[in-house]
Amino acid sequence: MSSSLNTAEVYTFWKLIHTYKIVIPIIQRDYVQGLDNSRAIEVREKFLNQLFSSLHERQPVLLDFIYGTTDEEQHFAPLDGQQRLTTLYLLHWYVVLRENKMKEYHQIFEKFSYETRQHSKQFFEFLTTIQKIDFNKETISQQLKNEATFFERWLMDPTVQSSLVMLDAIHQKYQQPILNHLESDTIQFYFIDLDKFNLEDSLYIKMNARGKPLTIFEIFKARLQGYIQESQAIPMKQVEDFFIQIDTKWTDLLWRYAKKEYDIAFYQLIKTMLANQVASQSASTEILDVFLKKNDIALLDTDLKAAKLNASDWMQEMAFFLNKFEQLISLADAQLIDVEALFQRNLSDQVTYTERIQLYSLVIYVKYAPQLQVDSLNKWLRYVRNVTENTLYNNVSEYRLSIIA
Repeated sequence: MSSSLNTAEVYTFWKLIHTYKIVIPIIQRDYVQGLDNSRAIEVREKFLNQLFSSLHERQPVLLDFIYGTTDEEQHFAPLDGQQRLTTLYLLHWYVVLRENKMKEYHQIFEKFSYETRQHSKQFFEFLTTIQKIDFNKETISQQLKNEATFFERWLMDPTVQSSLVMLDAIHQKYQQPILNHLESDTIQFYFIDLDKFNLEDSLYIKMNARGKPLTIFEIFKARLQGYIQESQAIPMKQVEDFFIQIDTKWTDLLWRYAKKEYDIAFYQLIKTMLANQVASQSASTEILDVFLKKNDIALLDTDLKAAKLNASDWMQEMAFFLNKFEQLISLADAQLIDVEALFQRNLSDQVTYTERIQLYSLVIYVKYAPQLQVDSLNKWLRYVRNVTENTLYNNVSEYRLSIIA
């Protein structure tokens, strides 16, 4: 990094967050400095001791390089320094709240966002709403968890868990007012804007290899959202709301059926429903073959365009189906088609053509008959069962023709 020194500027956290909105990009790993393992505890203790010693003694400390990319809207996406920036954010948030200055700084704390997971993003938005904490109590985390606006599902997110632990650790270290010291240049780092080097987005993936690798589902979901936003005439708010449901409401649904492997199950379900929608558009068998492969994320770069995916229809179908799923289970006669069992089989990469077609038939029924009625639903299920269970689907072509029909 020595060649980068000429382009580096000395920043403080206050200077950075006043200048930019800090957005932790989706390609980054979880926040880990608050994890409960020996390595994380060692790193946490050493870093907090360094910070508090500097603040108490008013001895400047330089935290090496923090670098990333910026855009025209004054957003900064860190490539290196995510962990330190998150800890610094939590430290500043705690000190400002404890020293009764949150009203003055409230808008500044809104300029920090996690895009890695929806739960992380919501948690940091939640922190900006907190106006008062009882600092005489032993912990901060339990008070936050007791807030009416805190959602228990956030605790599934390692970043949220880690942040709560870090806040408790900061609480234990705090001894005296230090906000004035934070506002000065006591804690500094070298800041580098990588846009000046014209680096490609692929660098994120290469650099992230040293941390927690992204799952297939995380990469797949990010690319899918990017593809839809860039290539389809759908309002961005509509796309964002759809993917928020994937990360919240529908994740809770999948969690019931797949627990710790819910992301793999959700990945498979999305792939299946994409394949069904593409098949309904009379896509070639060659294109469908790509959609039916296991763990193939490259399809989003070329084959969605070739298949002419109607993302609006697909999003509508998926939303209707998942939002009506509980009602489907309650109304459907399991002797005809066990909807819950069928759903679970479509969460596996061992799903058959018959099961794919049966799922698609349910999706289409809900799409065109949103007011579910038990009689018409079960008549439809009887028809679908009779047709699909008396037909052999030996290849992609036969599956495709059945979907079109």
